[in-house]
Order: sequence, then C-alpha cells, then structure tokens
Amino acid sequence: MGNCASPTKKKEVKKPSVQNKDDFVIEKADFIGLNRQKFKDCYQLGKILGQGALGEVRTCKSKLGQQVRAVKIIKKAKMNAMEQKFFEAELSILRKLDHPNIMKIFEVFEDNVNYFLVTELC
Repeated sequence: MGNCASPTKKKEVKKPSVQNKDDFVIEKADFIGLNRQKFKDCYQLGKILGQGALGEVRTCKSKLGQQVRAVKIIKKAKMNAMEQKFFEAELSILRKLDHPNIMKIFEVFEDNVNYFLVTELC
C-alpha cells in the first residue's frame, strides 16, 4: 500500500521590498498623530490669545522641553456634523503641510470634552 499524501510544500511569502529609494517616502503627516496622553500631563496652559465660536487659542508650555507653543482648544459639544468634517479636513491638511509661512502642528490630543491642537506660536 502506497502513501497517497503529497509532500508538504512551504508557501513562499513575498515580502515587500523597496527597489528604489524614491519608492520609500516618509511624510510629515506620518509623525503627527493623536497623542493618547492627557494634554494637562504634557503641557501647562498659559494666557488666552483669542476666542471663537467653538473654543479658544492659548499659549502653552511643554512640561518636558519647556517649549512655548499655541494650543487651539475646540469644544466638541459646540460642533455640528459639518464643523466636525471641516475640523477633520483642517487637521488632515495641517499634518501634510510644511512651509515657512504656514503654522506647524506638533501634536493632537483628545479628551471627552475637547480637541487640543498644539501648534507653533506665531
């Protein structure tokens, strides 16, 4: 009586490879994500720079490196569906931009009540 089972072949797994250095792209947006820590654990709030319908802009100081930055605090409860979409679009655009005449975004925080967009102080 013979063995009917065929020998097990190992499947070749093709790993993605970068053939050309131009195919490997890291963009600024890849580094600016949602920070899972609490804003107050990372920054100390400063004076109010401006206020609007959805929130305010204040100075803030990093507790780690002492850098002074601006933070745009947006109250979630005041946002309707359209404003939420505009906010997401603004955030997406700011993450991708890198130009000397456009403010840079460093971090984004979120809690149950607010969004915190930490940007350079202009």
